[in-house]
Amino acid sequence: MMKRKEEISEAEALQKKYRDGRVPFFNCETNKNEYERGWICNSTNIHTSATFDYGHPPITIVNIKLFSKRIDEGYEPNPVRLRDLKDTIRICSIKYKLRAVINHRDAHFTATLIGPDKELYIYDDRQGARRTRTSPDRVEIAVYTQIYEY
Repeated sequence: MMKRKEEISEAEALQKKYRDGRVPFFNCETNKNEYERGWICNSTNIHTSATFDYGHPPITIVNIKLFSKRIDEGYEPNPVRLRDLKDTIRICSIKYKLRAVINHRDAHFTATLIGPDKELYIYDDRQGARRTRTSPDRVEIAVYTQIYEY
């Protein structure tokens, strides 16, 4: 578990016994492995090499960062919404399609699923599943699945 530096204060992080650290991630825009500093949970992390039948993962989970093109000018980063995400991404030669996102609002998480008919379905543990037209909440995680082309 990681919290970004801007998400919680140092006092809150130390109270929850988080430690300062670096987390690796793959930047889809630059196609490079990078690191982000953040507050990391003190639980044990187990790192192992993954092997896949075809050399690449069939599902890719993307941790979404707040963004601002003008952050160096003092502007606050903007939350990422579903409409801001690419419908398909390419990692090396493999194409992936957006299938779901995890949303965050007022310390509560929901999931927005994208059906094969491009209809949106929101799952909320307080209200159950329902069809919706939009997903206005801040996106924390995007789930992409491989597009199989034969």
